Amino acid sequence: MATEDFPLFGDAGADLHGRHGVPLVYWMLGVVGADEWRRATADGPDTSPPPAPNHSPHFAPHIGSALRPAIAALTSAALDRFAAT
Repeated sequence: MATEDFPLFGDAGADLHGRHGVPLVYWMLGVVGADEWRRATADGPDTSPPPAPNHSPHFAPHIGSALRPAIAALTSAALDRFAAT
């Protein structure tokens, strides 16, 4: 699981923080660079090692291809939510 305690920030944690109706959103974005993806799929999906997952000490997101789309997605979602209030 990506994060076991995340729901506690919302209604599931109301007993801890005393609030109900806290809106939550959780983003998972891909961060594998083109070269790493090619290496991971070169010999087929069952024979090549997969890219390192995010809790691995070998995890190294490809900032060049991940950061701008992540910022754009989060900004767009935040502006949409702020416009709704």
